[in-house]
Amino acid sequence: MSRKFGVELEMKGMTREEAVRVLRAIDISVQNEGYNHTCRDHWKIVPDGSVHGGFEVVSPVLQGEEGLEQLRAVTAALKDSGGKDARNCGVQVPVFDAADLNVGYIRAIVSRYAAHERKIDAFMPSSCRGNNNTYCRSLATVVASDRFRNAASLGQLVEAQPGRYFKVNLQSYRVHGTIEFRQHSGTLESPKAVNWVRFLAAFIESAKPRWMPRALRPPLRLRPHRAAFPAFRAAWPTCFWPRAL
Repeated sequence: MSRKFGVELEMKGMTREEAVRVLRAIDISVQNEGYNHTCRDHWKIVPDGSVHGGFEVVSPVLQGEEGLEQLRAVTAALKDSGGKDARNCGVQVPVFDAADLNVGYIRAIVSRYAAHERKIDAFMPSSCRGNNNTYCRSLATVVASDRFRNAASLGQLVEAQPGRYFKVNLQSYRVHGTIEFRQHSGTLESPKAVNWVRFLAAFIESAKPRWMPRALRPPLRLRPHRAAFPAFRAAWPTCFWPRAL
């Protein structure tokens, strides 16, 4: 996995100051900051108004196995020190490496995600399925719109999505040059967080349009309903399959 990514973890169970101490104890560069959307070269702990009594842990830009190992270490340390997720917590994964994500490619990612929403919903808790969550709504109405289907530029494609609270958020592309996957429920379970990022990386590659230049195509294009989903399910430890929420 080579694509750059970031992770935003919403959590409770400790103070922001305690979270900083926990992460510094495992040699993670981290700062306790005020609310901001600035991409840092270190982890940051920031307030989050959507998480009552909690906060958000935001990564710097991560990449590859080294990035996944850092995510694994951070989530494990926070969980072992008493960190918790809750019904109103979530995990957002912005994809930063967007140089090859042109309008056709991004439309394909969103369209394929919408086409497989029910399959993805199946390994999410009920609070994150369909339109059950205000912060990650279904993509069905977005992909059905003429504005989305006929968008000829990235700007038009972004404008076709009425807001950022969808399972795949295109609004972040306008500000940060990223696309954001918002559906996953809050978790500090390391395997669950890491496998979600792996799944998204494979999903993005599998959505790459067939007409792209061969040099930009992945060596193997998987169709999610036949390959990516079973592989992901097999790698997903049964200990953290969705609990009833």
